[in-house]
Amino acid sequence: MALARLMRYSVAMMLLLLVLINSTGANEAAVDFRGALHDVAADEVAPEDSSRQLQEMPTMPPRPQTLLECSHPLTGMPDYESVCPPGYFQCCSTCQHTRCFSEKGLSLSWRGVNECIVCAPGDYCTGCDTFKRCQPSDIPGRIGARVSKAGSIRAQDCEICPAGYEADMIRKTCVKRWTDVCNFKYVKRCVRGCRSPDFTRRKSMNFCEKMQCQMFCANLWSPACAAAFKVECQYRKDGPYPYDIFSYEEEWLNKCDVDCNGALSAHLLHIVVLLCCAAMAMSLHIDWRS
Repeated sequence: MALARLMRYSVAMMLLLLVLINSTGANEAAVDFRGALHDVAADEVAPEDSSRQLQEMPTMPPRPQTLLECSHPLTGMPDYESVCPPGYFQCCSTCQHTRCFSEKGLSLSWRGVNECIVCAPGDYCTGCDTFKRCQPSDIPGRIGARVSKAGSIRAQDCEICPAGYEADMIRKTCVKRWTDVCNFKYVKRCVRGCRSPDFTRRKSMNFCEKMQCQMFCANLWSPACAAAFKVECQYRKDGPYPYDIFSYEEEWLNKCDVDCNGALSAHLLHIVVLLCCAAMAMSLHIDWRS
């Protein structure tokens, strides 16, 4: 009797233990399930934020059914199938044994590789993985480089600047003629030496910092050069006209502390010494050659 009673107690204890184990597992599963539900809910909210981020990023055009008739960028052989859409060119498309040095600023091609670069201002990309420079104008009174927006796809996208104006240093927009009173190579080399005061960006300067640098470099060459740059600087600083319907496409200096007379703002004074040293080195080089 005692043995049978002990066996019944043992079975009861085992059953109780199994029930406790199952209940614990059920609670854990319930916790995991509620956590999964919470994650799903978070995922349901996340697409709105992600969609906003995607809207800010450039979207590559889909691959068309019929591609352009292109020649191989390197060999010139016909029937080449391009990998980047019009408005883009393939990084290192004319390289034989090398690849892109960096994937920064690249977009996915139609074959899923980061190798497409937006066509630069002053160029146009027809869709054959190469870029072409806008042909300069030979019209009397309007002689000089043509300008185009980034991502241009046709030669017709290259625009001739009006009389009294010419292309800026990156051939993006027309500005008051300045090369007649400025040394183009000197000013451009000086601008390349500028850096942002934000150490996380350095060479990736915003529009305000670029204008500050240009005004400083122009003034470093001559007062007449600074006066030529002042026209565009003051125009950008004054802001768009109330009825300018295309003002949203332009860059403005409404909240920029740039001095359009040529003086550099206080937070960029740390580059003055570097630029002065560069100017002295260039003058010594010129004297040596002469």
